[in-house]
Amino acid sequence: MAGNGLVNSDSQVTNGDRNSIDLTTAFYVSDFIQNKLSASGYQWNSPLRTGGAGNNHSTTKVRNALRTLAEEFCAQFQDRFVHICDQLEFRADTMKPTIEGVANELFCEGIKWSRIVAFFVFGSELAVHCKNRNWFDLINIIAYSLAAYISENLLPWINDHGGWEAIRKC
Repeated sequence: MAGNGLVNSDSQVTNGDRNSIDLTTAFYVSDFIQNKLSASGYQWNSPLRTGGAGNNHSTTKVRNALRTLAEEFCAQFQDRFVHICDQLEFRADTMKPTIEGVANELFCEGIKWSRIVAFFVFGSELAVHCKNRNWFDLINIIAYSLAAYISENLLPWINDHGGWEAIRKC
């Protein structure tokens, strides 16, 4: 077990509550949140980071496509996400259920790439919101909660629709 409470296998990482997280998903979530926090002046090291997940050409293209789509999305909807973050109650014990509730609302009419991008944007805005309030301990919970939700609820759809690489076609 790593010092961060996570257990790594070849394709999944598991936390204490036994939710399995796909390593590629963990990489994309960690990279995305880390990039957003870095842009706001905070260096964060994700407990979900895995050594080899980001070391290939395809992963780099997916990561760049996700960032580009998110920038376009933020240009239109960032104020809404900031407003949502301002309305939510934040505590370590309620963060994961809060994120799951937002995700369930977001995906209630089906899964689409645009909604997946919106979920990444929401998570990263939430992380910045917590950083701005010095709630640094919640950032790891946000990353874990996003990665767990995607792995458990969205990954089958992602895999059925061309895998992560398909986001490059959006």
